[in-house]
Amino acid sequence: MIPLVAGAGCIVPAILGTRVLGTMREWIIASTLIVLTMCSARTAVILGAVSLMAGWRAAVAIYAVTAGLGLATGIGLHRFLPGRCTGLVMEMCPFR
Repeated sequence: MIPLVAGAGCIVPAILGTRVLGTMREWIIASTLIVLTMCSARTAVILGAVSLMAGWRAAVAIYAVTAGLGLATGIGLHRFLPGRCTGLVMEMCPFR
């Protein structure tokens, strides 16, 4: 979930954040969903260009289609890729 949230800001560091995942199955699912995430650059283009040229309804439709595609892709990859989800345990440094 953390790389997906990071993907809303920029996709490149989010993809780099997937290196800590335990299995290749988790890496494939996370990487695919991160690529489908609307990052800040895509958001600016959609809100700026698409809203200006085609209207706000077209921009909202693009967001809806992208969200639906991401949801369908996530469910499909979860069902069709063999394996199980593993827990992720990371050592955190003390925040003082």
